[in-house]
Amino acid sequence: MIEFLKKIFGTGAEEFLNRYSLAGRIGGLAFGPILALVAFLIFTSFGAYQDYQQNVQIERLAEISKLIGNSIHETQKERGLSANFIGSEGSEASETRLKAQWTLTDKSIESLSLALDNDLSAYGESFVIQAEAVNQALEKFKDARDFVVTADFVAIKREIIRRAALLYVERNVLTPLVPLADDAGLQYANIEGELGSLVNEMLGLASSAEMSAKLSSLSTLLKVKEMSANERALVVTAFSDGLFTAEAYSEFLRLKGAQDTFLTVFNSSATATNAEAFVNTVGGDAIVDAEDVRIFITDMEGGDMTGSGYTGIEWYDMSTRKINLIKSVEDIVTADIVSDAHEKASSAFFKVLVFGVVAVIVALLAFVVFIVSRSISKPLELMNKAMLRLADGDMNIEVPCLGYGSEVGQMASAVDNFKQGRIERLRLEEEAKEAELKQRQREEDQRIASDKAKQAERERERETARGREARAEKLESRIAEFDQSIIEKMASLNTAITDMEHAAVTLSDTAKQTETQSVAAASGASEASQNVQTVAAASEEMASTVAGINEQMNHSSQITGQAMDTIDSTAQIAIELQSSSQNIGNVIDLINEIAEQTNLLALNATIEAARAGDAGKGFAVVASEVKELSNQTSSATNDISEHIKRLQEISASVVVSVDKTRDALKENSEVALNVTGAVEQQALATQEISQNIQQVATGTADASSQIAQVQGGAATVLRSSEQVQVSTQSIAGDSQELKATIEEFLSDIREI
Repeated sequence: MIEFLKKIFGTGAEEFLNRYSLAGRIGGLAFGPILALVAFLIFTSFGAYQDYQQNVQIERLAEISKLIGNSIHETQKERGLSANFIGSEGSEASETRLKAQWTLTDKSIESLSLALDNDLSAYGESFVIQAEAVNQALEKFKDARDFVVTADFVAIKREIIRRAALLYVERNVLTPLVPLADDAGLQYANIEGELGSLVNEMLGLASSAEMSAKLSSLSTLLKVKEMSANERALVVTAFSDGLFTAEAYSEFLRLKGAQDTFLTVFNSSATATNAEAFVNTVGGDAIVDAEDVRIFITDMEGGDMTGSGYTGIEWYDMSTRKINLIKSVEDIVTADIVSDAHEKASSAFFKVLVFGVVAVIVALLAFVVFIVSRSISKPLELMNKAMLRLADGDMNIEVPCLGYGSEVGQMASAVDNFKQGRIERLRLEEEAKEAELKQRQREEDQRIASDKAKQAERERERETARGREARAEKLESRIAEFDQSIIEKMASLNTAITDMEHAAVTLSDTAKQTETQSVAAASGASEASQNVQTVAAASEEMASTVAGINEQMNHSSQITGQAMDTIDSTAQIAIELQSSSQNIGNVIDLINEIAEQTNLLALNATIEAARAGDAGKGFAVVASEVKELSNQTSSATNDISEHIKRLQEISASVVVSVDKTRDALKENSEVALNVTGAVEQQALATQEISQNIQQVATGTADASSQIAQVQGGAATVLRSSEQVQVSTQSIAGDSQELKATIEEFLSDIREI
């Protein structure tokens, strides 16, 4: 069994592994676990990074929720003070407190708006939509405040008394004749509702059940505050009006029950720490005072509150102290959420950092493994290639890895020794073959040299005999050829001498004629040069005149261009005048519409005054005067409209006339440009003619100079031709003497 296992896991495993390269085996052994570890680190780091991002988002959301809570708190306080302001019929004290609250509300809303202006796309489309809804709701603050400051306190008081006399069903069916304080409260409630909905959107972004529970408890606490604020505004209105209607009392009971319900939900969903903080914070005299008022209202079951002993502002202050305590708990819960999210984000970031460091270490380890693997596999690969080339007989290779201290270096040293030994053996074999070939070559060379020496001796003897005979024959032949050649050359020389004498005479005659003609040509060239100078002066004057014409045409084009610019400005002014008159016409139409609306309003006022009887006579007189003023306005605007219409017609005529004038000037400008182009072409042509004439003048002067040189050359040729005649006669005498000398020489040679 042991032998079998050795065979399987020993030789068998060795054979199996050696099917693959050494680099592949090392890489498989090292990189497999490393890649698995890297994959694990990437997966874990990605999860930790997601946790980090989610908790950072939750931390930001908690900060936003804190701003939302502050905004809701200040808005609710403003709602209560607005109800007190209306109920106190705009007293100075209530107005002072309300305006001071406006400043606090504006600061909280400004901080929230800055936070919501950031990029919130990471929180999802639903959150972004709700944030936009919050921004739109915040823009309606001005409407709610305008309603409060412009309220008709007398009309509101009268309407409250009127509605108090109605039955319950009538109050719920009939629309109030004037807006009441409840309408302002409804506008504030809508804004607060949008802010609360944004907090609810945060619940779906929680990264854990614990965080979701904390956000849920925060949302519940905001609901408690919302119900308390609604209760505060409701009771402020009732105490200020001195009346608790059945509807208001029913709403009071609903709000009271809702607060108790939401507090129960908060205690069940909040952490033990936050629940304990609520119990320790929300208590004391503030709670007792507010609770006493609530018990009083419950006992009274609504109705007349004029003798209750409570005022709207007193209840507002008591309820606000209670709500402020709830706000303190809200801040504690928010701080807990921020702290928890920050702690989890820090923990997740630390994990990402640790995993990142480990990943770097693993990467360095992989790099080291790669370097070590490469340091083993690469030298072995080079050694394998070197040994294959040695096996093929290539002795010119360089053995790699020599000098390495490892086993690879020892292997390289052994391969190099093998290479050097084989090179030495091949060298000795080559030297032995070369020595044998040299010996055989020397013996063959000696035999060939002996045969060549004997053959050369025989050839030299035969060659000597043939040479003597050939030299004799050749000498005789050359003498005959030389004699014949001398005779022919002397005849040719005599003919040439005769021709040279005739040519010299002809050359002398030609030179005399050339000298005579060159004198005449020099005279004609001088006269032509003077005529060319005259033409050149005339062409320059013509070019100057054409340049003047061109300058005048350019000046004319500039004047035309300035006129076109003026016409364009005039046209633009006329168009603007026409546009302005049309705008005035639109204003006249608007005035007519206003006059018609005023007339209609005056008519309605007259009808209402007639219905009012004697009490409306004063309104009837005012309505009649307004109607008369409207009719006068309509008549005046009709007259202005006629004048404006005439002004529009004149402006249109001016635009048409200016367009025609501009077209005429444009055509004149184009003609001027064409004439200017033609004049410029004429100027260029005249300038070119002048330049050509100058060149002709220069050429004529050069020709005169050349003719003078020809005249001098003709004289020189005449003298040379006379010299040639003398030399020809001398050569003729010398040739006769040479002929006699050669004949004497040949005669002596023949005798020899």
